[in-house]
Amino acid sequence: MNTASTNKSDTLSKQIDRILDLPLSEYHQLKLILRKTMEALHADRCWLMYPCDPTSEQFLIPIEETTKDYPGANQSKIYAPANPIYKQIAEKALSSSEPVEYDLTENGLEAIYQSVNIKSQLGCQIRTEGKPWAFGVQHCKTQRRYTCEDKRILTEVSHKIGDTLNHLLDIPRLISAAELSTEMLDNNPLAQVIYNANRKLAYANEAYCQLNARPLEDIIDQHGKQYLTKSNQHLFDTFFTQIETDGFATVRGQKITGDGKTIHVENFGSNINYNGEQHCLITTKDITVEVDAVNALNSMLDVQNAILEATDDGILVEDLNRKIISINQNFYRFFNIEPPKGKDINTLDLLSAGISMVVNAEEIGGFVTQLTPSSHQKDEIVITLTNGIILVLNSFPLIHQDTVKGRVWYFKNITQQLKSTKALESALDIHRAIMEASDDGLIVEDRNRKLITVNQVFIDTFKLPENFSVENNITTSDALSLGLPVMSDPSPEEMGKFVSTISTTSDERVEILMHLKDGRVLDTTSFPLMNNGAICGRVWYFKDITEKHNLTSKLSFEATHDPLTKLINRRGFDEILKETIQQTADNNDSHALLYLDLDRFKIINDTSGHAAGDIALIEVSKILSQLLRKTDSLARVGGDEFCILLDNSPLKVAEKIAEKIRIAIEEYVFKWDDKEFNLGVSIGIISIDATVNSYEKALNLADTSCYL
Repeated sequence: MNTASTNKSDTLSKQIDRILDLPLSEYHQLKLILRKTMEALHADRCWLMYPCDPTSEQFLIPIEETTKDYPGANQSKIYAPANPIYKQIAEKALSSSEPVEYDLTENGLEAIYQSVNIKSQLGCQIRTEGKPWAFGVQHCKTQRRYTCEDKRILTEVSHKIGDTLNHLLDIPRLISAAELSTEMLDNNPLAQVIYNANRKLAYANEAYCQLNARPLEDIIDQHGKQYLTKSNQHLFDTFFTQIETDGFATVRGQKITGDGKTIHVENFGSNINYNGEQHCLITTKDITVEVDAVNALNSMLDVQNAILEATDDGILVEDLNRKIISINQNFYRFFNIEPPKGKDINTLDLLSAGISMVVNAEEIGGFVTQLTPSSHQKDEIVITLTNGIILVLNSFPLIHQDTVKGRVWYFKNITQQLKSTKALESALDIHRAIMEASDDGLIVEDRNRKLITVNQVFIDTFKLPENFSVENNITTSDALSLGLPVMSDPSPEEMGKFVSTISTTSDERVEILMHLKDGRVLDTTSFPLMNNGAICGRVWYFKDITEKHNLTSKLSFEATHDPLTKLINRRGFDEILKETIQQTADNNDSHALLYLDLDRFKIINDTSGHAAGDIALIEVSKILSQLLRKTDSLARVGGDEFCILLDNSPLKVAEKIAEKIRIAIEEYVFKWDDKEFNLGVSIGIISIDATVNSYEKALNLADTSCYL
């Protein structure tokens, strides 16, 4: 016996001893032992059969552990079509005191074995106080020649579980326990855990162990409180007390996983009868993404409110019903108004409350009532207050997704600027003061495209010459031409065409996003310059929105991309696939969809932890990216699942690409510490053509193809 085999056997023996010492039900102890045996022998199924009696009419497989690719008979409990196999298992097991490797062609059983995907089978008997049991493993993916070490492992495990089986001669009770665990827990995709009356973990399913990044053996008989963050530990006892009192309870909190991550969870608890005693069943949902999204939104709102309060100007935003959406304290201060109580505040009510502070009250009242919230018009007016403050009121529509949602009223305090420049002497001086008071670039042109005025912010932004002056009979096109070296997108030529297409006599309001070479982003807006109801030119407004644009781009990227691999996520891929299917329906193009499911990836997580699994996924993502064209779309749509949309690719070409991917993954060796892992990949391929009318259908077909 070589050292490696001895180490594997000793490791398995210690694992089984540890499992038998855990405060678990006999059923769950046996489930864990079967799982460890299956992994040690690299099998696809490990089972217990009762009775080991060839004369029996019916056979039970009450306990079984299988891989996801080769589910067994544990769902049906009594599997009559396979009775000839079970009879052969019993006959051979009873004929020898050692494990037996079965001849699958004997007695004409080859077809039945093929129907249940069995290529090799090793089994033995376990004698108990009643009828004996049969215990064995099956290999379904590849044929295996069983070694003496394989048989020794099976014999040792059978000896260790013999006493446990003696306690389970009540088969109906065993089946009842199996149904509870298999149906309610083990096969449930939701993370579920059972606590006993002492508020210790009695059992947890695989989904719960993965959520917590801890193996079942480490958490059994432990208080779950220790896994919560300190600030949340007080919720533990309150939660269970409510379950005991009301029969159910829900709670949200934070917990720390085995890999050191802090996650947000929502727990749903209720009383159940488990193993004949009162227990609590807890279903746990990871809501980290949801909570982070809410926190990000609140953070953005906090930033928005901070900006509103940081400005020296007054700001009021109303909806289409003239209800206040947002307002800052400076507005109340300007008009000497006490902030009203309640949520529903009306713009016209505030106007009435502050009108006594306005010298030109009649003019302002008509201005406000004329510009209704649904109007697209943008206008401004000067307000003189009784305390000497001069405000410029800018009013413009609040637009979201090309639809007017309300109106913005912006009260710019220009008192100091006007006093310092003595600009109250003429309307032109007032206008220039407004221009220079703005933090954004502004230019005003007449009907002949000659510049009337330009502010310093525009000159600085576009790095115009120091001797630049509107008195030199300069046109808007001349001014923008001087600033072309700092523009990036649109190109100087495109920007020139855009300006020239906007007539100076047009009453339309237009916008374009401009990117500068230094990274800044300007929201460029043009609207008519009005005087006594007549259009006398145009105003060009260059607002620096760099920070907002970058934040929006970042949030948009994070919403549609996987944070680990930086690939497109399921949400982003769904949108791409939807658009492709729509375009295919319109122009009869043909594309290909590949659905990839990594094989043996779970082994990396189970043996080396999720950190190793994360690195493996990143490396696999790089391999896939290198095999694709720039026009193809690669996405991570699940834990170890990927989707590839091959643009304008016939099915035969897609099959060749899929084969290259399969070979590349099989040749890839993942190394972690002193271990090496070989992965595989299952790939489903479908053609995206006019017959595929929805992205759900496309994904389902590809997923089914991958599974087959």
